[in-house]
Amino acid sequence: MNQEESQNRNYYTLLKEPSGKLYGDILNYGLEICSTALLVVNGKLKSQGELALRSLESLLVSSEESFEWPGTNIQGGVATVLRYNYNPQCVNVLRELTDSLYQWQRPELPQDLCLLRADSNSWLVSIAHEKDAYFYLTEVEVSDLINSLPELQSILSKDDPI
Repeated sequence: MNQEESQNRNYYTLLKEPSGKLYGDILNYGLEICSTALLVVNGKLKSQGELALRSLESLLVSSEESFEWPGTNIQGGVATVLRYNYNPQCVNVLRELTDSLYQWQRPELPQDLCLLRADSNSWLVSIAHEKDAYFYLTEVEVSDLINSLPELQSILSKDDPI
């Protein structure tokens, strides 16, 4: 995608949490577009969260301390931002760990699952503790997404430019 197409992307907020089959379908659809899954560790995790990190360990690309990640900017501290190769193995692990987008919250799991394109731009962003998520798409991409996953039509809302 060239820079002009990137500038024509809009935010499409999810009005309802994707869960069950839709959550899995979104993760699978993302395989066509995304190369990286991002998760955040901000504080101690319970045993399920530690298991999640171990399950994804072989896919880890990078780990860095940061005060920001897509959709979030924290004050007075840093968190560990983990980037993973996004491939079918990653999707399988993400689906085994939970069946809904907003369950990516600490201390049970790492937080704020995001899917990033090869150019590092966001495709899907979640701020799980706020029960907020959005896609960052062109008009063509949103049309293709809805054609492939028609159940998204009723729960996607295009955000007005600020």
